[in-house]
Amino acid sequence: MLIIFDLDDTLIDTSGCFTPIKLRCVLKSMIFNGLIVKSEEEALKYLVELNKISINADEAIRTFLERFDAVEYLDIGIKEYYKDYNSDFDIDVLDNALEVLQQLKEKKHLLALVSYGNEELQMRKIKKSGLNLDIFNKVFITDKHNKEFFYESLARFFNFNFDGVVVCGDKFKTDILPAKKLGMKTIKMQWGRSLANPAKEDGADYSIKNLKEILNIVDVLNKK
Repeated sequence: MLIIFDLDDTLIDTSGCFTPIKLRCVLKSMIFNGLIVKSEEEALKYLVELNKISINADEAIRTFLERFDAVEYLDIGIKEYYKDYNSDFDIDVLDNALEVLQQLKEKKHLLALVSYGNEELQMRKIKKSGLNLDIFNKVFITDKHNKEFFYESLARFFNFNFDGVVVCGDKFKTDILPAKKLGMKTIKMQWGRSLANPAKEDGADYSIKNLKEILNIVDVLNKK
């Protein structure tokens, strides 16, 4: 079986370790450019909480600025959020990620990674987390939100029918939906924003809160 993983908030804890750092940079940049807040720490806390319940960071920053009647700083905030981050940071793998990948590999499944983002930054996250790229048979880091092309390319490269491919990610629109369109099996990781926006709108085949749950799911699918 071919199993394709997302990276952020699927294998590594981006929302818990890295996103707050980026949001602090966003807030500082907007303040530097003229945004007025009574308390930087209280403003940051509010922005972080908004981000947890927003579809993406863009929406969180917009909602935050609307609260302060300061949407003129939106472009500054968004540009800062997506700018490469060059300072040092720590980032953790999610619970059981390393063990689950190793067990899937030992069971002769093929593993792939398809991640959206800046390639240099994503590679730094991977290195910082201790995730071993050698465990994957193929890795794609893309600046395209829609991953359908990469899913299809991986299936054809490894000579798998689409129904023999499993995709695991935390975002329905960018991770799960493209896989469902191709007829692949899908696993929604409930982490990060997914914890605040749980499954009622999702059409994933399976929903999990711990990566260890993947092992049983794959075993069941492999027997069909």
